[in-house]
Amino acid sequence: MLLVEQKYAAANAQHGTGPQKLAEVLQLSGPVATQLLKQAGITADANYVQSLVSAVVAILNVQQMPGASAA
Repeated sequence: MLLVEQKYAAANAQHGTGPQKLAEVLQLSGPVATQLLKQAGITADANYVQSLVSAVVAILNVQQMPGASAA
């Protein structure tokens, strides 16, 4: 995820490109994530993996909010 974000930032295209970035992350890491979850006994489809990726992105976005103080 971070590499994809860095790629878009380097191209000055980090805003408004969420769907493209999500598609790229899923293409790069989706099969690996699905396999790791399978090894852990979790049956995951593409929607499940997409939800996981979106949740991690949401956490990272909150971490970058200006003025956020550590608890």
